[in-house]
Amino acid sequence: MSYQLVQLKFDVELPCDILDNEPGADNEKLMNLYQKYGFKVWFKQLGGVESSVTTPVVKSMTLPIVESNPEVSQTGVCQSDWLKEYTQNTVFTQDSFETLVKRLSACKRFVFDLETDSLDYMNGKIVGWVFLVDKDSFYVPVAHDYLDAPVQLNFDEVLSNCG
Repeated sequence: MSYQLVQLKFDVELPCDILDNEPGADNEKLMNLYQKYGFKVWFKQLGGVESSVTTPVVKSMTLPIVESNPEVSQTGVCQSDWLKEYTQNTVFTQDSFETLVKRLSACKRFVFDLETDSLDYMNGKIVGWVFLVDKDSFYVPVAHDYLDAPVQLNFDEVLSNCG
């Protein structure tokens, strides 16, 4: 009985042919949309001829101004002034972690990211947390496992304090 409940029936008489009133594709409108949004292959498949001059889509974006000839250290790291304003901190001790938690609690907003050991979000394991407060970034490693890896904070303790 359950098989009959979910089975599709094709031998049903309909009062009209449902395909008679189907309007079909509006190729002109499709071509305009394909051209507007850059679907070149589909545009050509509908018979569209691509113009030789294309107008690039430009979105407004504000970026920090960088010197045209920034000093580069021997390590290849850019030494521009605007980069000097940012600090990077790695949190290895309980005291520095508690200080970070207090700072996060006191600020109005911050950026948060997880670092994992895989790009596959279903199978990746958390190896660290990243926090950005104003122009200070903090990395809290908790599960790095390699030769000579530094002592790290306990994963469960960090997780319970972040919740």
